[in-house]
Amino acid sequence: MDANNNWLWMRGAKPANGYPLFELALISERPSALVVVCEGEKAAHALNQFCLEHNLLDDFVAVTSGGCTSASGADWRGLVGRHVLIWPDNDAPGQRYGESVADQLDGIAASIEWVDVDALVVPEKGDAADWVLMENLTEESLRTLPRKTSVSISGNEEFDSSSLLPAPIPLSRREGSALPFPKDALGACLGGAAEAIATSSQCDPAIAGNAVLAAAALVAQGIAHVHVDGRSVPLSLYLLTLAGSGERKSAVNSAALNPIRQLEKERLIAYKASMRVHARAMKDLPEGEEPPEEPVNPAMLNEDFTLDALTASLATGFPIQGVCTAEGGTFIGGYAMAREHLLRTSTTLSALHSGEALLIKRKQAGTLHAEGRYLSMHLMVQPEIARQFVGQKMVQEQGLLPRFLMVEAEPCIGRREYRASNLNEAEGYAAYVQKLMALARTDLHIDGLGGVVTRPLTLAPEAKALWVNAYNRIELASAVGQELEHYRSYASKLPDQILRIAGVISLSEDPAATSITEGVMRGAIELGGFYISQAKRLLMTPDDEKLSESEVLLQWLQRQSWTTFALRDVYRLGPKFVRSASKARDLLQTLEQHFWVIKSDEEIMSLDGKACKESYLLRP
Repeated sequence: MDANNNWLWMRGAKPANGYPLFELALISERPSALVVVCEGEKAAHALNQFCLEHNLLDDFVAVTSGGCTSASGADWRGLVGRHVLIWPDNDAPGQRYGESVADQLDGIAASIEWVDVDALVVPEKGDAADWVLMENLTEESLRTLPRKTSVSISGNEEFDSSSLLPAPIPLSRREGSALPFPKDALGACLGGAAEAIATSSQCDPAIAGNAVLAAAALVAQGIAHVHVDGRSVPLSLYLLTLAGSGERKSAVNSAALNPIRQLEKERLIAYKASMRVHARAMKDLPEGEEPPEEPVNPAMLNEDFTLDALTASLATGFPIQGVCTAEGGTFIGGYAMAREHLLRTSTTLSALHSGEALLIKRKQAGTLHAEGRYLSMHLMVQPEIARQFVGQKMVQEQGLLPRFLMVEAEPCIGRREYRASNLNEAEGYAAYVQKLMALARTDLHIDGLGGVVTRPLTLAPEAKALWVNAYNRIELASAVGQELEHYRSYASKLPDQILRIAGVISLSEDPAATSITEGVMRGAIELGGFYISQAKRLLMTPDDEKLSESEVLLQWLQRQSWTTFALRDVYRLGPKFVRSASKARDLLQTLEQHFWVIKSDEEIMSLDGKACKESYLLRP
């Protein structure tokens, strides 16, 4: 303390290796983070606070040795092998401090870059603490700071220039950690089945949960509609599961659909016998008599993914059907979803989801108007393919995408040892098979035109109160500046999705149910919360769209196994959305800013033999 009893801050004796860096502990806890060396504790602390508030501390950590003359007296051993970004103050002493830091790190750091303070809008003598006070800063503002390179490496006369860059920065921007799938919210029947299938298959419960919910929706959609305040809401569900190779998609889908396939097999045997009788009757039909009606194909699982075949099957075949496949990429990447057919496909599938009549134009017989036809879908898709589908503006803007309940499964491959398990002996699965077959055997009310007529499923008063409360919370959260602002199209469909889920769960528990209970509604609301959390992780905000396209382009480049490549080859051969030089150049600039590619001055030949002055290096 001084003579006036004020505290004084004084350093002790200098350690043999120099004074420790301010915020040194943050470095050791984050071995892959880019280390930002600032001048002064105030600047380093302010930048770390910014990183903490924007969830960036795993990617950036700020340290300092102290003031502008402190570099030579500091212990820099904690930065051995680290990628370093020097952020000097915007003045001559700041420049000298940065140069002194660079000298100290010569032969220690893996790479050194400087923040180009001349390109920053900060005052003279301004530092990182001044920068964080600027308006409208985002995490992307830090990631894309203007930089200049000044590298010092001792003892390496030859080196790969890509090693001088910081570690690549992830392009995905997810909304926090994924919530676990709330399988208990599915009720005893579907929840027990999801638990049994996930345990036996050793997969993420979300895959099993989506699969059994889709199977139940397929059969429930022809039995009832939820009736609330004069509205009638179908029980059809569209589900999308993102899961990579080896995540047991086929096994799970097969287990979930097993009871439906068993019943379908029985009905198809009877159908074939009826067709033989019909064929004989047609053969012996006296001239001038009305032919007998042809038996209706009872197939519920549709495996022809073209839109015309699907709608024709619904119009003339069994009135409730499902597209439930572990090869969903065949549908998403197929004829129906090709650019020239996308609008028609989206419009038709959206109308079916809403319970609207099918309108099929026929060349000779005119337009076929088919009411009472219902479709449920569960598409299991590789994440990369699914993200291309999710990222298409037309799919989002037309309204098809918000109708899908989406989930990205957590990978389990590589963590599963063999487990002796017989799914058919699992109590939860056996009960599911029994109940779903009972639900599927429920007699449907078919009208004279082949459509199904459903009965009402109402809300118990307590269930309705819960649903109204959920509706209001979703609406308020969709306002400007609120949590769901950028996900309004998805959120606007969520109250109806909750009703659909509740209806499906109710009928899976009791095929004769006439109302939705409070307990079932609580589970449906919990599932709705899970699905909106997944949508926030998967759907594109305006800021995310370019990053998403850049990530897809990067994955494509990595599959080509190229070391260097020409710009021309990217827009000639790359993903569909990269079909111009300007678009390719724009996305490659994003990849360059995130240190995935390096722009080269070398002229190379493109794969079609053209000289190309714009080329890039792809980092390993």
